[in-house]
Amino acid sequence: MLLLESLPNEILLEIFYWICPSDLFKSFFNQNSRLNLLISASRFRLSLSGDQKKTFDYCCEIIMPKILKNHVVSFNFDDRHDRVSKHSISQLLADIEEFTELKSLTIYALFSSNIKDLIPKLGKFECLTNLSLTFMHQRVQFISRLGNDVETDTKKICKMIIWKELRALKHCKLAFPHTMCFQTTMTGPINLEYLKISHCNLTEMIALLKHIPKLKHFSVCICTYGEQYPEYELPSLQYLSHFALDSRWISYEQTEYLLRHMPQLKKFVFSGHSLEFVNGNMWERLIVQFLPLLQSFEFSISVRYSGENLDLNGLLLPFKTNFWSDQQWFFTFDYYPLESSENLYIYSVPCKMSSMYLKKPFNLQTLTTATSESQAYNNIISLNVSTYQPSIQSCSTTSARHYPNVEYLRINGNNEDGDYRIFYDKLMRLINISAVKNLRFKDVRSHSDVRSLLQGMTSLHSLSLNYDLFLRMTNEFNDQTLCSYWAKSITSLTLWHVDFIDIKLLKKFYKIFQNIRHFWLSPTSKNSIYIILSLLLRKRHKLKFLTISIDEIDLFRSSDFKNWFSNYIELNALQGDVELDDEEDLKLSLSFAELTQL
Repeated sequence: MLLLESLPNEILLEIFYWICPSDLFKSFFNQNSRLNLLISASRFRLSLSGDQKKTFDYCCEIIMPKILKNHVVSFNFDDRHDRVSKHSISQLLADIEEFTELKSLTIYALFSSNIKDLIPKLGKFECLTNLSLTFMHQRVQFISRLGNDVETDTKKICKMIIWKELRALKHCKLAFPHTMCFQTTMTGPINLEYLKISHCNLTEMIALLKHIPKLKHFSVCICTYGEQYPEYELPSLQYLSHFALDSRWISYEQTEYLLRHMPQLKKFVFSGHSLEFVNGNMWERLIVQFLPLLQSFEFSISVRYSGENLDLNGLLLPFKTNFWSDQQWFFTFDYYPLESSENLYIYSVPCKMSSMYLKKPFNLQTLTTATSESQAYNNIISLNVSTYQPSIQSCSTTSARHYPNVEYLRINGNNEDGDYRIFYDKLMRLINISAVKNLRFKDVRSHSDVRSLLQGMTSLHSLSLNYDLFLRMTNEFNDQTLCSYWAKSITSLTLWHVDFIDIKLLKKFYKIFQNIRHFWLSPTSKNSIYIILSLLLRKRHKLKFLTISIDEIDLFRSSDFKNWFSNYIELNALQGDVELDDEEDLKLSLSFAELTQL
C-alpha cells in the first residue's frame, strides 16, 4: 500500500480507471482521505451485469451514491434477472440521467417496464458515441400481451437516432423483437459509422441507409416477405467496407441490388435459407463486376431439401473455378439424407463460426472445394452431436474431418437404451477429447462403453446429465476409478430429473465430490428439497453457487419454505446471499461466495 501511495495522482487515476468499480471500492475505499478523494474523482465504467445479486446490490447501494455522476463514462446494464425492480427504478434512472459525460451505454434484456423510463433520458446524453439496446430473447413471448406498447416505444428510439437527437453517436446496436421502423422525415445526414440492427425489412433499411453516408460497418437481419422492389433508391455507400447480411425471405436479385451499391466493400458475410443462393457462377459474376475490392467472403446456407437424389457435385462444381481457388475461398457442402428438418448446409472453410451442430455425424454426405481440411474446423469450440445406432450404411462420408479444439461438447440421445460403442469410438476420432472442458448428456440413457471417452477427457471440469445416468455411470458411486477422477476434476455439476433420493447415496456423493463449486439440481418432487438443502448446507465444502429448479409452482415463495429456510440458516449460524428467481417461481438460487459458518 505504501508503494502504491507513492505514485502521483495522475498515475493512480489511470490505474483506478481500469479496475472494476466494485473491486476498487472494496480494496481501496476508506483506507485514507487521499485515496477516497482520488476514487471519487476517477472516471468509472459501471457494469450492473453480474449474476450475483450481492454484487448487483453492492454497486447500486454502495458505489452509485458515492461517485460523481458526471464521471461515469460507460454504463453496462444487464437486466436479464429483472433485478432493477428490487431497487427504486426511479432513483436508478435518475442516476443515469446525471451521467452527463456518458460515452457508452449498453442495456441487455430490455422490457417494456424499463424502456418507457429510459426513452426520455436518451436524448440528454450529448456525449454518447456507443449505444447498444437488446431485448432478451426469452421475453419476446410476452410481447403479444403488451399490445403495441413495445413496438411504439422502440419506434421512438429509432426516431431519436434518425432525428439526430443523439448527435455524437458513432456505434449503434439495436436488437428488437419486431420489424424496426425508420421511414420518417429526417433532418439531415446521420453520423453513424457502425450499425447493427435486427428484424428490418428491405424498404425500411434502404430508407435508413440513404441518410448514413459515412457508414463503415453494417450488420442486418432482413425479414422481407412479399416485397418485390424497394420503395427507395439506394445511393452508393462509398465508406462501407464491412457488410454482414442475414437474409430471410429476400431474393438473390434483391441481395444483388444492395451489393451493387457497395463499391468499397472489403468484407462480406452472408447467411441465407434458400437454394437460390447456392450458385457459384452468380456470386462470381457479382463480385467481379461490382465488388472489386472484396478481400473476405464468408458464406453459409441452411435449407431443407425434400427432393430425391440431391446432386452435391452439381451444386459444388460452380464453386471450383479458378476465380474461387485464386481468391482462396473454399466451401463445404454437408447433407444429412435421413434428416427430416434442415438437412443441407453450405458454408465457407476454414469455419469462422465457433459452434456447430452435427445431427448424425456419421450418416453424412459431405463434399468440399478445399484441398485440405486440416485446419478447417480449428475455430469450433462448441460441438453438438446426436447419437444413433448405425444399422444400415445409408451414405458414406466422402472426406474426413477433425475438430481439435472443442471445449464444449453436447451429446444428444433419444431416450433409448442401446449399444453406442461404434458411436463413442468414432467420436473419439472426430474430436480431441483431451480438450473438452464442458460435457452435457441430453436424453442419453445408455452408459455402455463410455468409460474410455470420459477418462480421456483430462481437461473436463463441468458435467451435465440425468441423475439416473450419473448413478449408472458411477455404479452408484462404487466405481472407485471414475469417482476418484471426477472428484478431482469436476467443479461444476448439473443433475437433471433427480427423483428418488437415497440418503446413503447422497451422503456418499457429498463425501466424494468435495471440489464442486457450482451445483445445479432439478428434482422431480418437492419432497426431496428439504433433505438436499439441509445436507448441502452442512456439507457444502467448496460450494459457491447452488441453483435448484423444480416444477412446483410457488414452492420457494411459500411461507412454509421461507420459515424453514430462515430458521435453518439461523440455527446453523450461516450467513449467505439468497435469491429467488423473479421471472418464475420455480427456481431457487443461492450464492455462497460470502457464506461463512460462525
